[in-house]
Amino acid sequence: MAASLIGIDIGGTFTDIVSYDEKTHDFSYLKLPSSPRPEDGVMQGLKSMKSAGKQLHVLFHSTTVATNALLTRTGWPRVALVTTEGFRDVLEIGRQKRPELYNLKVERPSPIVPRHLRFAVRERTGSDGSVEIPVSREQIESIAAEIKKAGAEVICISFLNSYSNQRNEHEAQGMLNGLLDMPVMCSSDIDPLPKEFERTSTAAVNSLLYPIASAYLGRLRSLVDDEFGHVPIYIMQSDGGANTIAGAIEKPISVIESGPASGVVSSLQAGRLLGRENLITFDMGGTTAKAGMIQNGIVEYSHEFEAAGKTHSGRSIKGSGYPVRFPFIDLAETSSGGGSIAWIDAGGAVRVGPVSAGSIPGPVCYGKGGTEPTITDANMVTGRLNQKSLLSGSMPLDRYASSAAIRSKIALPLSMEEGDAAIGIIAIANNQMAKIMRIVSIERGYDPRRFDLIAFGGAGPLHAAELAQSLGIGSIIIPPSPGLFSALGLISADLKREYKASVMKTTDEIDGSEIMGYFSILERRAYSDAVADGWDKAGVSFIRTASVQYSNQGWELTIPVRPGGKRSRHGHGVDTTGLISDFNRKHMQVYGYSSPSDPVNIVSLNLTSVISLPKMRRVKMRSGSSSANTRARTEERNVIFADRERLSQVYSRELLQSGNVIQGPAVVEQYDSTTLVPSSWKARVDGYGDLVMVRRG
Repeated sequence: MAASLIGIDIGGTFTDIVSYDEKTHDFSYLKLPSSPRPEDGVMQGLKSMKSAGKQLHVLFHSTTVATNALLTRTGWPRVALVTTEGFRDVLEIGRQKRPELYNLKVERPSPIVPRHLRFAVRERTGSDGSVEIPVSREQIESIAAEIKKAGAEVICISFLNSYSNQRNEHEAQGMLNGLLDMPVMCSSDIDPLPKEFERTSTAAVNSLLYPIASAYLGRLRSLVDDEFGHVPIYIMQSDGGANTIAGAIEKPISVIESGPASGVVSSLQAGRLLGRENLITFDMGGTTAKAGMIQNGIVEYSHEFEAAGKTHSGRSIKGSGYPVRFPFIDLAETSSGGGSIAWIDAGGAVRVGPVSAGSIPGPVCYGKGGTEPTITDANMVTGRLNQKSLLSGSMPLDRYASSAAIRSKIALPLSMEEGDAAIGIIAIANNQMAKIMRIVSIERGYDPRRFDLIAFGGAGPLHAAELAQSLGIGSIIIPPSPGLFSALGLISADLKREYKASVMKTTDEIDGSEIMGYFSILERRAYSDAVADGWDKAGVSFIRTASVQYSNQGWELTIPVRPGGKRSRHGHGVDTTGLISDFNRKHMQVYGYSSPSDPVNIVSLNLTSVISLPKMRRVKMRSGSSSANTRARTEERNVIFADRERLSQVYSRELLQSGNVIQGPAVVEQYDSTTLVPSSWKARVDGYGDLVMVRRG
């Protein structure tokens, strides 16, 4: 059997499996309907690959277990919070951000820890790190008895100013570990930074997810061991790096946005291969669409997000979720997936989403009991999708059912033609998706016309050209297997771990040598963790950043840290002048102004350790002529566009060769996706099998 790297990405509708042969560089693909028990879907995919002669060498996996637990608010373990006296209600008080400013009866999300499971300790650490009141064993013993009586399953400790000194938290942890048989987690180990609410919220969410992630990943580890032996398993993190199962269990907040990250990682790798450093990423799956940004070969990150929060027009609604501080790839999202349902509101206007048909029953054309028209059904009625089947014939489609649903639910109530109703549904969805692309580009100071659009997900290539045209983007990249592109990103990731140190000093109070001293301490921890996992220190590299603000600000920006300055016992110091200059420049870009005369405060220093993992390598195709061979043209059919219906050529992508040029209007069909080429566009197959679309004229 061939040794393979296998990536499995579980989505709301499909589970995507990609196998890469390390010797021949060949890929194998499989799409399966997502299972209610995700580990069953993983094992079904692995067994299918095994029966096809693939020997599992390394498994990469992205999971929605953490996200689903937070969104559904079901199966939550009882978390007990032990905190400083006077701070028992910090999770409820929060920042007083209101998700609906003028709603007097607005309901905020219920606290992760209910009040009867929150316990106060008379202890105190000063902001300078001095222990003013130590932890009392007698009080901890009393609290332990109450926690046991309340039936808690996991304990979170979050003491005031523990970011500056962990002593009291760790002493309380040691006492509780000796008294109770349950996990005990410290906020200073999870998020050792200032701001009590954010740190406590992050630690509480991590504690909540710990038993859930431990159970799921433990079952997965056991199932894989039984079937394939003890092979390495890596879990995709929200920051686009991979982690071991043990690391993901220890810090499950790192995998909350696991799935969406892998598509951007794959886009970054594709951009490097093609020499395209400025990309807007567009991922449209079965339930949602997401947009991200890569500028100058660097992914846009955010270092705080609200887990299980709500969105409006692609923007996160502050105060609607649970704040978590962990780096994640910054994406804008909208509920416009292939399964998003079209409906008529009370005012007679057509709406699309947020409700999705999901994988069960799915769009009407799937024939699994769906009755509500979706975006997929609209694409079916307009002739943009294959009129008979998907997945190379293995998934039959019912065009007449789609037609009947759109006619009865949308067209007849609004006295419209069926085709016009379908085009209207697509136009509304496109408008919603264009908004999220504007959020990651125009609203952040970037001109989308200077970027290429890379479109993936099962439905992304169907909508890419019309979206690009609305933003003035002139070039689109459709990767070889767009519907499985996120799964490919899994086997492109490196092992990453995050380390943080609180500083809270101005650049006048700390020099470059002292900053490097902080980094040296973090690096020693990173090396120790790498060696414990069996890695050689020589294979570890580092990314250094700083969280920086003007001294009178409450929030910070993350700035890369460059070496420079005088040498010290830690080696080169840090170029603080460059750090300040970079911060002022970033502040101007983000907020439209800067204050170079104001003192600059370094809130924290952040170290990311990177270890290269086995990964895929794409090889060039043999070049063909500009004209596609007749076998690649499978049929021609009428396709409805926004202006009129046009007779369009239909191509099989699997039969296209490098160098082939396709003039629109055309449809390119393949196993996992469909690409629409309007009349004003043309597409060319490049040397790596990408479809590169450009506007004509």
